[in-house]
Amino acid sequence: MEQEIATKIAQWLWSKNRVREAQAVAVQIGHHTYAAARYVEAKKGGNHQTRLYCLGTLPPLHSKMRRLCYRTDDSDYDWHLIAWFRQNRPCPEWNEVHPFGSHFVLALWSPVETWAEEQSLGKPCRRILMTVTEIGPLISKVKEKHDDQS
Repeated sequence: MEQEIATKIAQWLWSKNRVREAQAVAVQIGHHTYAAARYVEAKKGGNHQTRLYCLGTLPPLHSKMRRLCYRTDDSDYDWHLIAWFRQNRPCPEWNEVHPFGSHFVLALWSPVETWAEEQSLGKPCRRILMTVTEIGPLISKVKEKHDDQS
C-alpha cells in the first residue's frame, strides 16, 4: 500500500513542468514512516533542488520546536522544512493542487545554506536522524549523454 501511494506521488510530481526526476521512497523520522517521493525541481537560473514530498502531517517534534532539520546518516547535508499543507476538510478547489491531502516538503540544503539558516535563527538547528529508502524506480526527463567512441 505504501509503495503504491508513493509511486502515485512520484508520477504526479513527474508530470509537473519543472520536475526533472522523481522516485517513490519511504521516509522514516523517529517512529513514523511516510509514503513519499524524492524529486528534483528546476529553479530559476538553471539551478536544481532536491526535495522530499512526504504524505501526512508534520513529524511530532516539528510542531514543538522551530529550529529543526533532518539528516540521513550517510550525508553531511541537511533537509529543511520548506512547505506543509494540512487538509482539515476536503475542498474541491484544492484537489488539483493537493491531490493527496496533508503533506510536507523537505528540501536538501548544502552546508553553506544550512550555516546561513542557523545564523539567521541565532542558534544551531537540532538535527533529527531520518532514513530515506528507495521503493520505486527513478523516472526522469533528463536525457543521458552517450559518448560514441569508434
